[in-house]
Amino acid sequence: MGQAKQRGSREERIAQAALKAETVSSTPEHGSSEVGGMSSKREPEDTVYDMTSITSTLLAGKEVAEFDNEITGKFGLEEGSMDAVRDQRMQVGIRNSKGEIYRAIGVTGLGEFLSVVQYLAEIGLVDELKDATGSRGRYDAIFSA
Repeated sequence: MGQAKQRGSREERIAQAALKAETVSSTPEHGSSEVGGMSSKREPEDTVYDMTSITSTLLAGKEVAEFDNEITGKFGLEEGSMDAVRDQRMQVGIRNSKGEIYRAIGVTGLGEFLSVVQYLAEIGLVDELKDATGSRGRYDAIFSA
């Protein structure tokens, strides 16, 4: 019952978000460009995300990864509770150097999920669930160095 908020498989949710991103019109102040009559939106490097749709918490007793400041700085993450993370539609786990999930991130929308996943991959982290057909331990993605 706890998974009621998550509708469809991970692949379906990602495909829906990608389709939604393609159909969103962008304006010049948001860095849009016209390619073949279609508009595409580019995010500036210093984009900070809306905290109402991204929630995070550190797991008690776990060592914080050396790259954590890159994540918290990009998304403006502040400490919240695990309940607040679990209330979000999708969850992302981040592993430390010991292989333990030390940070949980919850996101409301598929666009935010894709932004988080893309950024984590850009800073060199690997999603161990990239080719999985479902979530693991309630996480839709789990990243490690």
